[in-house]
Amino acid sequence: MKRVLNKAGLRRSWMLVFLMVLLPISVEAEEDGRYHAIVLHEGGRTGQSGSFMPKVFIIDSKQGHMWTWEQKTKLQTPKGEFALGTVLTYQGQVRPGKQIGDMVDQAVGR
Repeated sequence: MKRVLNKAGLRRSWMLVFLMVLLPISVEAEEDGRYHAIVLHEGGRTGQSGSFMPKVFIIDSKQGHMWTWEQKTKLQTPKGEFALGTVLTYQGQVRPGKQIGDMVDQAVGR
């Protein structure tokens, strides 16, 4: 007896394969504690608890890479119209110092 997969069954099979591949990667990142996410609430506004969709600061604790992630951000489409979207912005890389309080970089104001 042959078993025939319909489109929904084939889609579920591919989803299962996809999850089996990604699950070990995410478990490794969680065990490692490599990535940390910190919610950044709006500051400087007295009496407000922050925006409905705050920014999230993400840091890679092994290599020092940093990102900010925002949902429902106002974006401009190629046609010049405005739309809401999600933005992941790379913020750079931090360097460790030799001791607490070390200045690792300095920029002179203009």
